[in-house]
Amino acid sequence: MAGSGGTFRVAVLSRNKRQSTRQMMDSDYMDCLIDFYPVDSLQEIGEKFLKVRDAYDGILTSGLFSDRIIACNNDIGISHRYVAASAENYYRQILLQLMHHPELELSRIRLDLMERGQNLAQIIESNALVTLMHDEHARVYKMNPSEVVAFEQEMLARHEWAIRHGNYQLFMTRSPIADAMFARYNVKYVYVDFTHEEVTDALKSLRKDMQLKRLKGGQIACIRLEIVREDSAEKREKLKSVLEEYQRQYKRVLSGWQERENGFLLMTDARTVDEITHVRRYSSLSGFLGSRMGREVLVGYGIGNTVQDAEENAAAAINYHRSAPMDASWAYLVDENGQVNSLDTNVVEISPGDLGKSLPSKSAGVLESTVNRIARTAHLSSRIVMHLIMALRRENRREAGSEWLIREMGVSPRTANKILSNLEKAGYAEITGRTMQVSKGRPSNIYRFRFEQEEQA
Repeated sequence: MAGSGGTFRVAVLSRNKRQSTRQMMDSDYMDCLIDFYPVDSLQEIGEKFLKVRDAYDGILTSGLFSDRIIACNNDIGISHRYVAASAENYYRQILLQLMHHPELELSRIRLDLMERGQNLAQIIESNALVTLMHDEHARVYKMNPSEVVAFEQEMLARHEWAIRHGNYQLFMTRSPIADAMFARYNVKYVYVDFTHEEVTDALKSLRKDMQLKRLKGGQIACIRLEIVREDSAEKREKLKSVLEEYQRQYKRVLSGWQERENGFLLMTDARTVDEITHVRRYSSLSGFLGSRMGREVLVGYGIGNTVQDAEENAAAAINYHRSAPMDASWAYLVDENGQVNSLDTNVVEISPGDLGKSLPSKSAGVLESTVNRIARTAHLSSRIVMHLIMALRRENRREAGSEWLIREMGVSPRTANKILSNLEKAGYAEITGRTMQVSKGRPSNIYRFRFEQEEQA
């Protein structure tokens, strides 16, 4: 059975007899429980995949040909990726050989993906190696399994022809089958093994795809952490250790944090966010971070129907948190409808058994209910209303015109005028009678905002 929670089960099907992928990953790596299956041929790749696929969330293979076999048999849509030697890896291997063997001529080195008549010196001079690799990928991904096998055999035939004609001093290969052939012919060759970065990048890409597929069935959530004041390596390391402590203490799986400018970001599902926010009332994570780091870290939660929506809503929640007074005891969550939820952070320590319970709110919800009520009445999104209120509070303003909204809220002139008009019609703004000259020389109304009537309601 495939993994659950934040853990994924991954099968590694590898024809690499040197087992470099296994040496770089253990059985529990990057929140993935990994099983290794050595296979000897492309046919065995397909057979093994059909036997094990139902037990895993994802499949990782060594090489393009193996991955194509998976793709042709993948009628259940399981996530799969392959590890491949990059052009940079090839260049590094070529340079090492030239350094250690001065007598070696570049034009007498042969790579797997070279056709007859191609010269490595000319390929490098014209910077065509990446193009050749892309062309190979495009060709292989149009093939069925039998064509992939034939393509690999054709590659071996080109190598064999080159060996018999004695044109080359050194062969370089990514193929374990070619590896065996070179050993049989007793010719000089180099196996281009995977680097740690190539293996890790492939697994990261696979993990992201598995995560998104798991979230696809429900609403997607994003938790964003932002380090305020001065971001530094020391603060980031401290924040990482505090997050690990939070996971241990509350037995929450919040792994897979991605580094972003000024902080970290985590993609998860709405159910997980509901659990750690006590059904969107308390932010236990904010309280925990506050007890360890003070107001060094801002927390924003976003819920969305797409990854982009969830990320944008989390960023908006962070902006509200940033604009709040220094002594404010709430964090923010913006949901899939743009509604703003204020989350109480006064509770510093909550027992792990209380996670997920709907605890009675202390001070949370006052600003939230005000914003959402104004938004409904004025036919605006809660996000826009919250942004406006925070911007006004930041400058201790009670009046503003369209130019100020354009500048402070980053909206278009049309949106600014709509906001002011809707608020006026709903009774939350009134024209004071004063005007100012804008860039085009036309008068612009100044509005006095009357949000206090809702805050007192």
